[in-house]
Amino acid sequence: MKNNSDLKIKILFVSGIILIMLVFFLNPFIWEKYIDQNHHLEYEQKAFLVILDVILIFTGVVFLAYRNKVINIVFSLISFLIIWLLLEIILRFVTIVRPIPSYQELHNIWRNSNLFSQQSWTDKYFHEFKLSSSQSYQQYIGWRRNSFIGQYINIDINGVRKTWNPENYDRDPELIYIFGGSTMWGSGSRDDFTIPSCLAKKLDSLGFKIEVINYAETGYIFFQEVVYLIHLLKEGHRPDYVIFYDGVNDVYAAYQYGQAGSIQNLTYIRELLKSKTGLDNFKKFLFDLITFKFSIINQILTNVFYLIEPLDIQYREKAADYTISELEILGDNIIEDYSATLLFLDRLAEIYAFKCFCFWQPVIFTENIKYDNEIRYDLRIDDQKLNFLYLYVNKKTSIIGSDNFYNISNSLHNRDKPYYIDFCHLSEDGNEEIAERILSIIITELNHYK
Repeated sequence: MKNNSDLKIKILFVSGIILIMLVFFLNPFIWEKYIDQNHHLEYEQKAFLVILDVILIFTGVVFLAYRNKVINIVFSLISFLIIWLLLEIILRFVTIVRPIPSYQELHNIWRNSNLFSQQSWTDKYFHEFKLSSSQSYQQYIGWRRNSFIGQYINIDINGVRKTWNPENYDRDPELIYIFGGSTMWGSGSRDDFTIPSCLAKKLDSLGFKIEVINYAETGYIFFQEVVYLIHLLKEGHRPDYVIFYDGVNDVYAAYQYGQAGSIQNLTYIRELLKSKTGLDNFKKFLFDLITFKFSIINQILTNVFYLIEPLDIQYREKAADYTISELEILGDNIIEDYSATLLFLDRLAEIYAFKCFCFWQPVIFTENIKYDNEIRYDLRIDDQKLNFLYLYVNKKTSIIGSDNFYNISNSLHNRDKPYYIDFCHLSEDGNEEIAERILSIIITELNHYK
């Protein structure tokens, strides 16, 4: 009997030592540096490993401390489980009153900007911005926002954001359709102060009877927008003018995926849309359960890792590891892809009798002056590879052979105050400047309709 007791004590002692030693291999810092092939763990993975380490250490210490009394081991482990569950319950009640932000929301670079700190509408706007961000997938086109009604953000049932237009026309107005990404959509701006709204106001003040419609959407690349235009034309829409405002998404999506012509977040979208069986969903549920994904504590730790992550690796894109020569090849491919799409658009404009204008937008990388308020908050500004790629592509746009293409990346060079709220989005004053530049180019074509 004594031999069996001694054996149990030895097993518990050895088990305790092994559990504690496992922590040296299963902690996020060692795993990321020496074990993971890419030397990078997602924030959720780091949070899981921390929770696992706590469990291993506690269990190991209990085994060592109470190896002579098994009943104490059982009591300690049950007590640990009860305390954990109570903490989860308390935190869940707390989060009903004050929800835990996602780690993406923690780094809300727009709200941190001084360009918003003095605005009375900031809190209300960003509350609406968060609520209006839900999207649905539309065939052939991609993700578009769902309808939303607010004070500063309004989106109709087709996912089209409200644009300021005169309430009454004395005759049927000409139509301008505008396409672009989030900058043209108006991220960081109220409905009446987006680029399309600013343009509509300027046109109205000059006596033009033109209605402006904002078909832009976050993350869209040039080709994606042309597909959307084709969809509208097929449905019977007939614009007189079509404006495209692009560049940043075409470059960034290619940088993100390592291939020109890619849409943004392609890998994530493919995984999201992948066909899953009931067994796949059950496996995912079990995996999420085992990795504590439903745990409030896990969510808090995830945010902690986001906040302490070194700034240079919070954005990890595929082309970030490219050499300069590889980035140049990628840049050449971006221009080739854009040019091919533009050639197709030119033919489409001839067939459907509309005039198109394609603008290459400014970003912080192209500016000769960068204000402290503009570069302080968005760490992508410090990404030298992305900086190089955008400047390389921006220079290469000179070879785009179309009379409908305009590089306006120098539009804000002479600004006397900050306009950028991150590396590409603009303040409402910045939108005003871009609308003025666009108007100066298209007005010749518009004059005979006045």
